[in-house]
Amino acid sequence: IDSYYKFKVGTTLTYESLRDEKVRKTVMEVVEERDGQRKLLSREFKEGESESESKEETLFWHRDEMYLIWSDLRDKQERELVLLVKADAKEGETWTGTHVERKHKVTVTHEGFHEVTVPAGTYKKVLRLVLVTQEGENKSELRIYLAPDVGMIRMEGSRPGSGSVKMELTSFKPA
Repeated sequence: IDSYYKFKVGTTLTYESLRDEKVRKTVMEVVEERDGQRKLLSREFKEGESESESKEETLFWHRDEMYLIWSDLRDKQERELVLLVKADAKEGETWTGTHVERKHKVTVTHEGFHEVTVPAGTYKKVLRLVLVTQEGENKSELRIYLAPDVGMIRMEGSRPGSGSVKMELTSFKPA
């Protein structure tokens, strides 16, 4: 699972997304490597916004013995959001975790490896994961596509009340 996140400082991933019928650009840059963890600065721009109007977020990618973990930084505290990839998982296998902020269960399913084309190119052996959350009557589904040596190349899905989201890699620049 290291090939999905272990990038050198200075690596930049650029995405275009459509959320709530608005086009957005997200630029993620690896800004720090420490003890196997990668710290990323994520900046999101709505169409027509300047850099000073962007939304910034700090994200972390790291692993423990079993999982690739996606975390964020809130109130100067790192919060694990989801156990994204299970080491040695096989197609069809499912694992669960708890979304820290909302305290609901997240079920992740390995949907195998695929060839996927996004604006940045065509990638082979792309791991497709489906994340399903259930909050009362509301069910969300999010598909995440991870390419070896590139990381996340696509994310798509929907949430009740939030509409749909689709985010695709437009540029990958290794350090």
